[in-house]
Amino acid sequence: MVGANSVVSGTIPAYSMAVGFPARIVGRPPVFPKQLSDHEKTERFTSIVQNMIRFFVGSGLECEKQGDFYEIGERKGRWFRRRKWRMHVTAGDVRETVNTLGNERFDVFLSLKEIAADARDLLSSRNIVWIDVCKKERPNLSNDLSEEVLSFLKRYGIRTLRYPDIENPEPVERAPEVVGC
Repeated sequence: MVGANSVVSGTIPAYSMAVGFPARIVGRPPVFPKQLSDHEKTERFTSIVQNMIRFFVGSGLECEKQGDFYEIGERKGRWFRRRKWRMHVTAGDVRETVNTLGNERFDVFLSLKEIAADARDLLSSRNIVWIDVCKKERPNLSNDLSEEVLSFLKRYGIRTLRYPDIENPEPVERAPEVVGC
């Protein structure tokens, strides 16, 4: 990893972090990248979701938590139509969660853990935008809420690829993840 505006004049060792002008190594394994436990990942994910909800409220949206669901809507809507969305957030077993949702109506499914292909297909068939934080993927579908959620996640370095990729239907070979899901 190389910091912004850094000038590299040599080779940076694998899994290291370099910053500055000229770039110097400031982080090496095992300290960088830090390996997080499942509990630490869940805590960080929960904190990100809480910050996102506070951001939405500060932006003028109403947000109400109902179990694992968030009802998100406009405070002031047009007299004929007031937009409302529902988002389901989970940091647990995705397959079990998707199977227990039944016919619940919601717009976005945000998961810390990997969403299996059959669960993705089920959600997509119901026009639900799923966001897989673990694999950093999302479907080709989108809605206003999903775009806001994805935009917020970028603040934390979570960027997603569309799955399957519209431009390139072949699977994209990625660099190996240092920190697994």
